[in-house]
This record gives sequence, C-alpha cells and structure tokens, in this order.
Amino acid sequence: MYETLFEFSIGDVPYSVSSYKFFGVAGGLYFLYILLGILKHNDIGKFHRWLISAIIGVSFIVGSRILYATFFLDRILLEPTVIYELTLSNFSLFGGLYLSILTLWSLSKWFKISFWETSDKLIPHIAVTLAFLRTGCFLNGCCFGKETDMPWGVIFPRDSLVHRVQITENPLSYFASIQAIHPTQIYEIIVIILSIFIAWFVFEQVKITGLKTSVFVISFTVGRFLIYYFRDFQSSTESSLAHNLQAPILYGVTILLFSYFIYIKVNDIRAIS
Repeated sequence: MYETLFEFSIGDVPYSVSSYKFFGVAGGLYFLYILLGILKHNDIGKFHRWLISAIIGVSFIVGSRILYATFFLDRILLEPTVIYELTLSNFSLFGGLYLSILTLWSLSKWFKISFWETSDKLIPHIAVTLAFLRTGCFLNGCCFGKETDMPWGVIFPRDSLVHRVQITENPLSYFASIQAIHPTQIYEIIVIILSIFIAWFVFEQVKITGLKTSVFVISFTVGRFLIYYFRDFQSSTESSLAHNLQAPILYGVTILLFSYFIYIKVNDIRAIS
C-alpha cells in the first residue's frame, strides 16, 4: 500500500500527494483531454468545448454525492457537511455516471451532435479513467473486500484502513496477524478490461451505433454486481438494510435499461431488412 505516493517541498513548506488523489486527478485530466478532442472533431467551438466539459465534470461530482447521500443517509444526517465538502471522497460511482450521461445526452441535443456516436468514442477512455480510479483505491487501501483465505488474497500493512477495520470488528486482533482480504479494486480493473474487450468484440460483429456503449455498461455493471458481495463496507459506514437493497436494485435497473436499448435497436434493424 502506498497511501502517500510522493512528497516534496516548496521552500520550507512540505507537501504530500496521496495515491488516491493523484490517480483520481490523472484520470479526470485524461478524460478531459479526450472529451475536448472528440468535441473539437464535432466542430464545437473552443469556448463551448470547455463549457460542455465543465458541466459534465460538475454533473459527475454532483451525481456521485447525491447517490452517496441516498445510500448513506444516516451518515449525512449526522454530518451534513459531507454532501458539499470539496474532497475527492464520499462518492458513489454510478450516481456520477448516470447524471453525466444524462447531461451529455441533453447537451448533445442542444448542440445537435449524435449522443450515441459520441458515447461510443468515449467508452474506451471511460474504461481507462475507471482503471485509474481503482488503481488509486488499491494503493490507498480503500474500497477493499472481505476477509478471504483464497491464495490471491492481499494483506495490507499494519495501521492501514483494512487493519483498523479488522481491529474495530475484533479489538483482540490488534496483536494478531492481519487477515488477507479480497482485492476488490483489482477485481474491478479486471472487469473493466474484460468489459471493454467484450464491447469491442460485439461491436465488430454487429456495427450498431450505441452498441459499444450499451454492451460495456451491461458487462461492467454485471461485474460490479458480483464484486459488490465481496466488498467490506464497514470502512465507510455500517452496512444498512437500505444500502444492501439499493445497490443491487440500481445495478439491475441499469442492466435492464441498456438491454432494452439493444433490444429496440436490433428489432429496428430487423424491421428494415
């Protein structure tokens, strides 16, 4: 675990950069660069390219915080500042994805560009951005899994977040060996790689606009749904009944929505032919 990626000083003032923030910012800047390039290719002016990118970025953050607040309402009621504090934490990924997708769809209508063609171009780069985020999580030691005796289980160092959670669950374990846990961050990176490969393969067989986006979202969501049951949520808050129900329902709705889009597209092509 490398919670602090590197340290430096400017004059006599020391600074440290956490792996979580570094990879989060790096992923965001990478996606911004790609999005600006795609918008330029669609003949969108410079000012509007930056405006669209800024709106999508803000919508991702707002959507992530809103869904987080929905999942962990008990914590928000105790600490209302969590919902609007300027930190790279307390996010729920699918909330950000949903609101930014809706924002991109709305802006595509406004600027008269194809939403599905744009999203198909963005999908491989969204996958890279997600991999950046999960790499930061792994190095930071957050978003980890439950204890396991599988040979690929990962042992995090003493005084890490994993260790503190294990002590909380069993105070007598402080002097015992740290238990191995499921590296759910690595699981998700593998899911991202598999999802983009599946999306590319299916699109190459049936070249339907929007298919690459839909197949990736479905594959990625299925993977997240499976990984969900290996996650240890004690690191953020007590896992409530509401949270246990909300996440699977959200994943299920996502899969159904994008499966329905594929169904409609395939039927339209069959009707034409």
